[in-house]
Amino acid sequence: MRDACEHFKVGRTTVYNWRQQLATTGSLCSQPRAAVPRKIPTAELREYIAAHPDDYLREMATHFHCSESGVWRALNRLGVTHKKKRPATAKPRRSNAKNT
Repeated sequence: MRDACEHFKVGRTTVYNWRQQLATTGSLCSQPRAAVPRKIPTAELREYIAAHPDDYLREMATHFHCSESGVWRALNRLGVTHKKKRPATAKPRRSNAKNT
């Protein structure tokens, strides 16, 4: 065991974990992880946004029975932002050049 640890430059726990994985799965390759189901259905979220474009995150979270951060992540995944575009102002911009 010590030789294997020194050869691979890893700790004993890692070697024990590798042995256990080899015994249970028959392979040392990483196992694919199962996809996490989405709590907020994409189609339903799009419909809700179309019907209520000015709702706050907390209102959406209440509707979908989840957290505000969950709604934010779902909106981010869809590429939806709630930032409003500002209208152009009539004031001219100041230049950075110094008057001498």
